[in-house]
Amino acid sequence: MDVNINQDNNPNPSCTPAIEDRVLAIEIRTEAQDPSTFPPAASRPPSISVNPHHQIRFRHPHYPDSSNVLLTLFAPDSPAGGIEFGVAHAACGVISGNRWEGWFTTTIDGAKSTLTYGDILCERDYYFYLPNSSLETPYAIVPTFREWTFPHEDLHPCWQTHHDNIPSAQNSRFAAISSLSAAIFIRDQSCRMSGFTEGTQAAHLCPRSEDAWFQRNEMSRYNLNPLLVSQGPLEDTANALLLRQDLHTHFDAHKFVFVPKKSKSITEREIPIVAHLLMASRELGILHHNVRLKAIPDVDMAFLFTRFAWSMFTLLTGFLRVGVERRLIGTTISTPSGLPHILSAADCKSLVPGGSKSRSRSPTKRQRRRSDAEIDAEIKGEAYESGRPHKRQRRNASAGEESHEGSDSTESSKAIPTPTCMEAIDSLRDTWLQKERLRSDPDNKWSEEQAWATNIRDGDQVMDPADVQRYYRFMGHELKEGEPDP
Repeated sequence: MDVNINQDNNPNPSCTPAIEDRVLAIEIRTEAQDPSTFPPAASRPPSISVNPHHQIRFRHPHYPDSSNVLLTLFAPDSPAGGIEFGVAHAACGVISGNRWEGWFTTTIDGAKSTLTYGDILCERDYYFYLPNSSLETPYAIVPTFREWTFPHEDLHPCWQTHHDNIPSAQNSRFAAISSLSAAIFIRDQSCRMSGFTEGTQAAHLCPRSEDAWFQRNEMSRYNLNPLLVSQGPLEDTANALLLRQDLHTHFDAHKFVFVPKKSKSITEREIPIVAHLLMASRELGILHHNVRLKAIPDVDMAFLFTRFAWSMFTLLTGFLRVGVERRLIGTTISTPSGLPHILSAADCKSLVPGGSKSRSRSPTKRQRRRSDAEIDAEIKGEAYESGRPHKRQRRNASAGEESHEGSDSTESSKAIPTPTCMEAIDSLRDTWLQKERLRSDPDNKWSEEQAWATNIRDGDQVMDPADVQRYYRFMGHELKEGEPDP
């Protein structure tokens, strides 16, 4: 049942018990048409919100209300503000360590909500409960994506039921093409959100910056090409789809995710994958929110769920930085037996990128997470500034001139580490030079020359012209014909 709420008659929109009894239902829109058919046929405005003040707070019931907000989610699923039940339930379940048995209440001691998948949560606050949690031992939270463990064989129920609905590509050669971009262009042909064919890019679902997490969680089991395991397992067609360039940028900025949403108006088995906004945007909302994706053959649900979790963990910052000790679990936080640890307020803050550093934790500097766009820019030899890639000037050593270098390839490659100071360069040069001289000295005269040069340098000897030339050659220089003596 689709219910439209007139905002003019409801200046302070809030879901009253009477309205909740009627159960607001999610409206799923059809996928984007081919852009050549624009302008689209006239239709009523979508039943969504683009108001940034429409937000819902999801709270932990066993912390004080002054410090118990787990997540604050933008609520675009109804004109008065609301979130489809399955999206909110999966988000809270992920950050609590893949716990799917939780339930919502509207008050701290309220009754369990009867809403289910396809219904809309529309109160401004909800408490997320889990069994065996109390004020003394509140259920634990996973603080960051990199501490999160992927739930193999145990995805959220709404995501599990959609496995059989992902179509397979008609041509398996996509997985064998060495270039991910080329394979995705051939397979998808147009942006999976907008239908545009121009200005599109291959967008990773599990970002390239999370390669260590990918390997640790053995995510390559969902790849289509087993040969990529040692070469670059994230560069698999099951982990990417085609997006218009601007949408790709918004995607990496956590402005929206792709989620399965049920609807009362479609069959129970069919659970379409739609775009869901995490930030208010009038244009993105009106054009894309709750719009079905075009076909995404061979894209694995595991990677769609990974991207969903990756974006959800960015919303935990407030919970960690409020200045309260927390009971946390994670890959490096849990005890050897997997039990949670209680971390101090300072240690909680240190887990947040840019947070205060605790000296009791690893001294390694926490690096800012980079987007796929930044990594692509680095591969192309470009500088990524203010959200736009710029050509980086490089000096051509042979011509002695500055030139712009770049590549249209978006393939990943290993960055070559370079020394960052002249001392390091001098050390590498001297080490290499010494090895080469020893290798090319069959008469073993290098040791004699080295001893002579040391005596000249340390003994403050006065050198004649022959000694000067000898020392000049010892240092690795060569006099060209016609060049004056040093």
